[in-house]
Amino acid sequence: MSARGLAGIAFVLVAVAMSGCTVDEAANPGRRCAANEDCDIGFTCYRGFCIVAEGSSCEPGETLPCFPPEATGCIPVGPTAYQCNGNCTAGTRQCGSDGTYGACERAQVAIDEVCTTTGMAGDEDCDGMLDEDCVCTEGQTLDCYDGPPETLGVGLCHAGMITCRSVGGGAPAYGECEGSVIPALVDECNGMDDNCRDGENDAMCGEGRSCCAGGCVDTTSDPMNCGACGVACNAGQSCCGGTCVDTNMDAGNCGACGSRCTSSRVCCSGTCVDTQSDNANCNGCGTPCGTGTICCAGACQTPAHPSCTGCATVCTGAEMCCAAERTCSDVSMDPLNCGACGARCAAGALCCGSTCTGADDPMNCGSCGNVCPAAAHCCSGRCVPNDTAHCNGCAACLTGDDLCCPSGCADLDSSINCGSCGTICGPDEHCTNRRCCPTGQTSCGGTCVDVQSNHENCGACGAACLAAQQCQRGSCCVPLVTC
Repeated sequence: MSARGLAGIAFVLVAVAMSGCTVDEAANPGRRCAANEDCDIGFTCYRGFCIVAEGSSCEPGETLPCFPPEATGCIPVGPTAYQCNGNCTAGTRQCGSDGTYGACERAQVAIDEVCTTTGMAGDEDCDGMLDEDCVCTEGQTLDCYDGPPETLGVGLCHAGMITCRSVGGGAPAYGECEGSVIPALVDECNGMDDNCRDGENDAMCGEGRSCCAGGCVDTTSDPMNCGACGVACNAGQSCCGGTCVDTNMDAGNCGACGSRCTSSRVCCSGTCVDTQSDNANCNGCGTPCGTGTICCAGACQTPAHPSCTGCATVCTGAEMCCAAERTCSDVSMDPLNCGACGARCAAGALCCGSTCTGADDPMNCGSCGNVCPAAAHCCSGRCVPNDTAHCNGCAACLTGDDLCCPSGCADLDSSINCGSCGTICGPDEHCTNRRCCPTGQTSCGGTCVDVQSNHENCGACGAACLAAQQCQRGSCCVPLVTC
């Protein structure tokens, strides 16, 4: 048995070798068929597979692999590939000047087995066995190789040995080729030429990957094989897009591959920063500002410096530089910037002690610190007395109100403010002319009287009857005449 365990059968896959081919290789790759009608135009059915037909249209000069349909030793495994046994190999079919493929040439087809007496035994009839019908002497050995002849001694491929033995009492015969190594179907990524083509490791690792030092790697990101096999990045570097970079300082790969800083920023310790304003990296990576200073326009300055505030001068005391006005503003009293830049007070309000106050604040009436006297009010920036024009505030009493009481504007003829604030009439009294009188009486000149019978106030206060008259039911009359 050979080292590949293929029982003396060699497999050869022959790929297309051409330039500018117009044949649609995808049309019939490995398509099975029973007759030519099962294949597309330009293909013919051969041993169960659709292959490129002789006479198919093509570009002059291009070639395709082929094997004579009437011969044995190779079978198609697709429209442009063949699997061959023993010494048999596929040939080539060339496109002529008329734009059609010609006959198959230079194919090695099966012939009668040639018995080898010395040297290398071969499989001339391409049946997978070596010198199987040859007469030999018990114990006789021959070199053997059951792979394509042109691969012997290339890469890992080397010859083995066949030995003449009698089996089951029969005549001595050569057995299997033992110890030979034949081509693998594909190169593995192991640093060796497994398919024995050119002595080089031609492993295919898939799209975007390369075979390096016995392993498939992505050379765009592998720090040990960056951009190409064996190109190792230095300590602390990363492989980004096939280039070794320091992600601590590379603006195009800051902190990680592909993390790009904007044009106004610099990569410092893996972070994109603005060195014009970053206190830890002022005007350059690793340049911190000291205590009491900040980074302004790429220089460490005190917070009040014009380059930090945006003002033309240095602000002092309670002043702050407010960028909207680009001037220093006293935020303790500026109604446009009260307590902070941009903190505007309502229309007519004052800013006192960094706090907005109302227009009628008695503690800051008209100006900060102007306090109104007790019981006075601040109305429209003026301190005014507590009277009917400004009763308990800035509102005036209505017409008919006589006094401003603690409870508000008052009518002194009311039962709760009778004659004065807070004078309340009893349950059997009512307020008349600002005096509490018993029910049914009227206050006349400060005295409660019954105007229905009072001689001096008959029917109304001050309506006195004549001396000879009496007051009855609110009217003056002469006794026994009109009464």
